[in-house]
Amino acid sequence: MTVKNSRNASVSRVVFYAFAALVIMGVSMAESFGYALPYKKQLFGASSEDTVEKVAQITPTVTASVLQVTTIVPTPSSLILTVTPTSVPTKTTSPTPTPKKTTTPTPTKTTAPTPTAKPTSSPTSTPTPTPTIDYSKPWTVAPNCPQTTQKCVPCTSGTYCRFEPNKTHGFLGWACQNNNPGNIRNASTNMSTDFKNKLIIKYGGTAACGVRYDKRGGSYFVFATYNAGYGALQAYIKAINNGEHSSYAGTGWKCGNCTLTQFFSKYAPGDSIYASTVAAEIGEPTTQLLSYVVANKLNAFTDAIKKREGFFVQ
Repeated sequence: MTVKNSRNASVSRVVFYAFAALVIMGVSMAESFGYALPYKKQLFGASSEDTVEKVAQITPTVTASVLQVTTIVPTPSSLILTVTPTSVPTKTTSPTPTPKKTTTPTPTKTTAPTPTAKPTSSPTSTPTPTPTIDYSKPWTVAPNCPQTTQKCVPCTSGTYCRFEPNKTHGFLGWACQNNNPGNIRNASTNMSTDFKNKLIIKYGGTAACGVRYDKRGGSYFVFATYNAGYGALQAYIKAINNGEHSSYAGTGWKCGNCTLTQFFSKYAPGDSIYASTVAAEIGEPTTQLLSYVVANKLNAFTDAIKKREGFFVQ
């Protein structure tokens, strides 16, 4: 620490002496050019000669000091040199432009306008047209049976005009409409258990397919075709002739050993001329036995019954 202060003092003296020498030299040069220096004595307190002498005296010392200064190799720890820093050009940093954030505009959601609902007016109910019925032709008369293909005779009134319940149109007789030439009445609404149907099947006939109701009351078999109905009548007569039908019996008689009169008293009760009309048609007396007619004149007998029952066709 002492060495450092000593060196600093020496440097300060050298600087002072050098400055004084420069001033003296400047004064001397000014006088040599004829410039008066009225303040010379005030500055130095002596004449210029004294000053020169003093300068001359200190010159070697200054010179030596300057030389000594030049020979001083300062060390970082002993001498602090004032270094004028080289100005480092300030690096002008262009500010990085902040990129503008491109905001993609959110597309405006276009809401489709809710269509104004048109007031729903209650639709005018269109009445179901009543089907036009051709009353000139027979229609279906039973759920499981087709309509007949026979050309029955339409009617709206008369003794033999037959109507269904709630109908104003019909045909002459039931026989043609029902494909039932003998107008055989059903014993049951169940076709599979009806005992008459069973007799018809047993004697080679075709069973009825349904039942038809009479406006006056009662009901009749309906057959699918005319031929089925015709064959059913013959099968039914054969069953009665063989004693298969218990109702065909009376006091002292039973079919198959019965006359035509006895037979028709059960077949068409209340019709007193039925037996005589049929007997006349086949050329036999009413006393003729049924067994004889079945064996010899069954077709003629069947046709005569069909006629009497009112199988009317055009």
